[in-house]
Amino acid sequence: MKKLICLTCLLLLVGCSSKTSTTSEEMMNINITIIDEINNKELFKGSIETNYELLADALENNEELKVVMEDSEYGKYITSMMDVTATDTNYWVYDSDNNDDCLEAGMCMGVSETTIEDGDNFIFTYTDTFE
Repeated sequence: MKKLICLTCLLLLVGCSSKTSTTSEEMMNINITIIDEINNKELFKGSIETNYELLADALENNEELKVVMEDSEYGKYITSMMDVTATDTNYWVYDSDNNDDCLEAGMCMGVSETTIEDGDNFIFTYTDTFE
């Protein structure tokens, strides 16, 4: 009986630790800015409409942003946006000034862990520094 209870608790923890792709019945608009800091260019600034609840899903399913992601043991990570591909020394980072998950954590976590709400602002930066 103890083994069954321990197994049930373990399954609940693992199941609750990762978010799954879901959609909402209502459409949301999120504001996206994409900056190539290496070449000093703004690649995109605008709003996208989505009914996905996770940022990763909203990005991957928007053709205009040309987002490519790879799966890792920590979730999805961005390898390319707007045809600008990460390298060994340059990579994509993002931040938000109003997303609840980012504010609660004190920083934005992985895109596959970030839930979105209507009006969220996200800035994606292609950079070679964490500053």
